[in-house]
Amino acid sequence: MTAANLSVYSEQFATLFSGHRIACLVCQPDPPYEVVHHSQGLHSLIHFSGDHPVQLLDWVHPDDRKRYQRELNAYAAHPETQSFERLPFRILNQNGEIKWIRELVLIDNSDGQQQLILSWEDITKRYLEDQQNRENKHQFNLVLDSLNVGFFEFLLGTNTVFYSPTWKKQLGYEPYEIEDKFTEWEKRVPPKYVTAVHKNLEKHLSGGSEWYEAVFPMRHKHGHQVWILAKGKAERDANGHPYKVIGTHTDLSAVQKLPKQLQALADIEFHPETLYQRAFASAPVPLSLFNLNSNNVEINAKMVELCGYQSQELTGQVYTRFFHPDDRQASIEAIERHIRNATPNLETVVRRAFHKNGRELTLRITSFVTTLENDDRVLCSYIEDITGPA
Repeated sequence: MTAANLSVYSEQFATLFSGHRIACLVCQPDPPYEVVHHSQGLHSLIHFSGDHPVQLLDWVHPDDRKRYQRELNAYAAHPETQSFERLPFRILNQNGEIKWIRELVLIDNSDGQQQLILSWEDITKRYLEDQQNRENKHQFNLVLDSLNVGFFEFLLGTNTVFYSPTWKKQLGYEPYEIEDKFTEWEKRVPPKYVTAVHKNLEKHLSGGSEWYEAVFPMRHKHGHQVWILAKGKAERDANGHPYKVIGTHTDLSAVQKLPKQLQALADIEFHPETLYQRAFASAPVPLSLFNLNSNNVEINAKMVELCGYQSQELTGQVYTRFFHPDDRQASIEAIERHIRNATPNLETVVRRAFHKNGRELTLRITSFVTTLENDDRVLCSYIEDITGPA
């Protein structure tokens, strides 16, 4: 490189990159890539002083040198390529600190002599945060997979939705059989439920509810319906505008005997006027609805048959009149977890209780929370009598 060109680079570097995290370098195209000029940013990045010759490979982390050299050689062998951005790599500075670098490479042939022009940007903080986020997301997905809970991430304003493998498996599909598009969900849900879910989602996005919640059927690959409990929350920018919704799908059909009853229970959210006719009168198993806002309790005929009480006898007294004294505190704590949204979407517990005639019962109770149109949150439960022989 001529002295005139070097002078031009010096002036440009001083003007553009002084005080920035980006360091620019001009170096020889062959190993060890001797640096013939650099911006002031290189001093702060690798913490060396003076203007003694710098060889690029001296600063690249030993574990990354082979890859760094291989990629740079491959690029230099094709000068017709205008620029090259490599994968992040590590450098080891004078203080022994490891920094992650984003590098852009250009080839300069302006004076007939090939030189490499590099920009190094310190992305350590962002890279480590991204790595941690990816690890957290991986661990989160492992936990959800172990619970057979699907995960989705919806980018608002687009047709793009990430569906986890478990989300697709709940519907009988392999990961490659469903695209990451919103229409994949929409075409598998009956139209009346699509409308209701949109209404719930819009209410949440406008700030009308803390969570997005809905219960709806989805068409399985083999043609039958799978009842899904969806729960999610919007991520918002600094101005409070939602840009993404992250949430879960719980397959309610996984609970034995539950799907037929859930069809009735789901109508509570979408058609409150049919609560008694459809949710209770037609249900062939014990069901209860516990309003977490008012403490009002509604039980169906099968539940009355099981416990001997009427709804009005349990309202406000479900802990003292119904549950066994040794299980009351655990029941109260479970309700409090539901109120705080600190419980799984679908929870199954075993509790002891008393029939109205004094007979002790052992019950398996499976519950989830849904939200009514008036914003009341209701704990919906399916109760099985697992009392052993006397």
